Amino acid sequence: NNLQGEIVFSNDSMKLDLLIVRLDHNLFTGSLSIFLPSDNLFIGKLPRLITNLSSLVALDLSKNQLDGIIPQELFNLEWLVYLDLSDNNLSGPLQSFFMSQRMSHIHLNRNKLNGSIVHVLSNSSHLVTLDLSENEFSGSIPYWLGNLSQLSILSLRGNSFVGTFPKQLCNLKSLSMIDLSENNLFGPLPSCLGPMNFSSSGYADKSISTPMGTTITGWLPSSYVRTIKSHTKLFSEELEERAFRVPQTVGFTTKGRFDSYKGYALLKMVGLDLSCNQFSGEIPPEIAILQDMLVLNLSNNKLTGHIPTSLSSLTKIESMTFPTTT
Repeated sequence: NNLQGEIVFSNDSMKLDLLIVRLDHNLFTGSLSIFLPSDNLFIGKLPRLITNLSSLVALDLSKNQLDGIIPQELFNLEWLVYLDLSDNNLSGPLQSFFMSQRMSHIHLNRNKLNGSIVHVLSNSSHLVTLDLSENEFSGSIPYWLGNLSQLSILSLRGNSFVGTFPKQLCNLKSLSMIDLSENNLFGPLPSCLGPMNFSSSGYADKSISTPMGTTITGWLPSSYVRTIKSHTKLFSEELEERAFRVPQTVGFTTKGRFDSYKGYALLKMVGLDLSCNQFSGEIPPEIAILQDMLVLNLSNNKLTGHIPTSLSSLTKIESMTFPTTT
């Protein structure tokens, strides 16, 4: 045919009972940069065709029924900023490390991924969100996570990580949420937990001012649009206005209930969950330094001694849970 112009995908168009889409031998223009077919019924393996989308900035294939391994080539997409493959049946180890220096949000939670993450993300210096929860990862929590200075949300819940709490994580001054619950971690809790300075402002600094003039947290930075636009001809003005509205969701347990946080609620959430491990020793009184803490969960560990009286100074706290033997 001689069809031409740009193709605009909407959420409604992705709800069709599609199996194959062929648009070859036409005159379509533009480069696919945003691909968000989440919450559908796609089955099978992750199409390797996606790895050829060199202009891809945001990919959300969450809440489908995809299986198999994650193609190694996906990690090499130069412009990829936002990756969400959560709630699928993906398996196997992460075969390589992410090459994109621009990667800021990674959601691989609720899959069947396994192996260690020793070197997988050590190159992702701009990482803000890392959610690998509810997989089958093992080995120790890598020390280099403490070098990710912009990391605000870290969730490794529900895996098989072993070893002690890496003191290098205490170097992360932008953290607002950390969830290491339901692993096999042991040893004492380090006193440096207090000076970690958990604060909602760490994530607020990464909120996004969109071209429409509103401020939204957890969405892709419009600065990436401008950066890419200055080097390539990827975006129409209309796409620049609306394409990067990709709200992320992060799960966290509070008051005994697992909830999903997004938008403004995610912006304000400040929590530390180390429950369901084998941590021992006393609760460090320095935790009281975390004045912005809303949720603290240390339950189902082997902690001993008394609850530090200093924790009474946590005036913003909404939920504190301790081992019953403490």
